[in-house]
Order: sequence, then structure tokens, then C-alpha cells
Amino acid sequence: MLFRSLAERVDFDHELHELGQSELPGVNQENLSATELQKARDQHEEWMRLRDFLIGFGKVSKAQEASEPRQSREHLHEAISYLERASQGGFPPGRDAQGYRVLGESYYRLGEYEDAIESLRLAISRDPTLHRRLQPMLAEAQLKSLLPIEDQALATIERYLDDHTL
Repeated sequence: MLFRSLAERVDFDHELHELGQSELPGVNQENLSATELQKARDQHEEWMRLRDFLIGFGKVSKAQEASEPRQSREHLHEAISYLERASQGGFPPGRDAQGYRVLGESYYRLGEYEDAIESLRLAISRDPTLHRRLQPMLAEAQLKSLLPIEDQALATIERYLDDHTL
């Protein structure tokens, strides 16, 4: 609920984000040393990634609640844009697996299987406890992918079936 609410309320200044924040909002750059200015830029970039991460999750939530498939796809495309931007500098600390999981699931729901495969693999590598939950989706994405990787799909299925906790 929080993520969806945030996604509805945030007005994003794309130009500032894409231009590399030459002007930091609320910071008088004239009175800062080079070190302080770099620290302010790093902190601002960290906040931008956190914001993008949260908005991406909000957009996914809106996609899940959408009553029409077209609306759901639109929200997922928006979510992917925000989540990709957040992942470029690294997801918020401790949120890598969660970020890649949601990104992979979003790609999968849109039928973008090659991208889903990469994100799902990254999620599982960051948090092996996701193995049980994501392996079936990963195997299906590998089978539906246009890449000739059926053997990888079979290996994924075998790893999943070898899990003694099933």
C-alpha cells in the first residue's frame, strides 16, 4: 500500500536525474569544498536510487491491482524503468535480491524473457533462499526465450527437483 501511494504522489524531475545533478536541490554549492560537494552528490544519488526503487515497487503494486491488462502492462513498463534506473548504481543496501526479484518478475509478466532470466538469476545469486520460489519461473522463461537455451532450462528444472525441502 505504501509503495502504491508513493507511486501515485511522486512527481519526478527526469531532467535533473538524467543530467547527473549538476545542481543539487537545497544545497548551496558555492560554500562547499570539493570533498563536501562530492559527498552531497553521492548522498543525493543514493536518495534518487532509493526513490526510484520505491516508485518501481509502487508501480508493480498498481500493476497487480489494475483491472485491465493494458493498464497492468503500462504500470509494469513504468516500474521496470524506475527499477532499472535504481539498479544502475546499486539497489538500496540489503535490497539487491528483492530489487532483482521484482524486476525479473516484471519482465516475465511482460514476456521479456531474456531480461527476466538475467534478473531472476541475479536475485537467486544474491539470496539463495529465493531458489525455491524463482526456479520454476526461471525455467519457464528459459524455455520461452528466443535464445537456444533449452538445456539450461532442463538443468534449472533438475536443480529445482533436487531440492529436498520440496
